[in-house]
Amino acid sequence: MLAISLAQVPIAFEQRVTSAVKGRGIDISGDYTSGTLLASSILSIFLICAICVVTAYFMRGRLKAWQFVMLVLLLFLPTTINETKGTLFLLPIGLSVVFLVGMRKGFRLKAIGWLVLVTATTVASFWTMYDYLGRAA
Repeated sequence: MLAISLAQVPIAFEQRVTSAVKGRGIDISGDYTSGTLLASSILSIFLICAICVVTAYFMRGRLKAWQFVMLVLLLFLPTTINETKGTLFLLPIGLSVVFLVGMRKGFRLKAIGWLVLVTATTVASFWTMYDYLGRAA
């Protein structure tokens, strides 16, 4: 699943660049950025699920912090360039469920801190990218 998820990154970037070049002055949105999936919304939901699985692996100690951050950033990038606004709603819900279900006793305070950090970072980066792409188009 991770290999398929990471394969979406270069494909989504290529689709975004290609659709912007074809537009040439026309306001092109990220609706045409779907990776290998059928629609941009499906891509976002798939990658949100992948982020939740990566988060669960991190919480169980199977990923180091730098691996977790790198994977979350890579998996989150296609959701920012396809501009699916549902990400702002679905990602915090998915992460909250993962953190609430997967918390171990000694990890609860740390887990809540990571949840706040990851949610704030993803919302801020989505907002920034969405604003930047909206002005560039």
